[in-house]
Amino acid sequence: MCHRLRSYGDVEHKAFRSQGLSMSKAAQFWQYAEEAMLWARQSKTENEKQAFLNLARTWSQAAMRSESAAGVNESPPEARAP
Repeated sequence: MCHRLRSYGDVEHKAFRSQGLSMSKAAQFWQYAEEAMLWARQSKTENEKQAFLNLARTWSQAAMRSESAAGVNESPPEARAP
């Protein structure tokens, strides 16, 4: 797999914070899940596709747990359930 996974210190996240905005952990996790789904759609092999689908599921579960722990639901409906 030639895709680079984002870290919490990635450039886009730093730019978001530099604008004075705070991205919640749940929102970050939904974003990562969405990216994993995009990579799954672009996969060239079934094994790679399944790996990205599993990654998307993991990030989605983390987002839901994060939202549940915070007692809120901050993510837009279209970003949920990959």
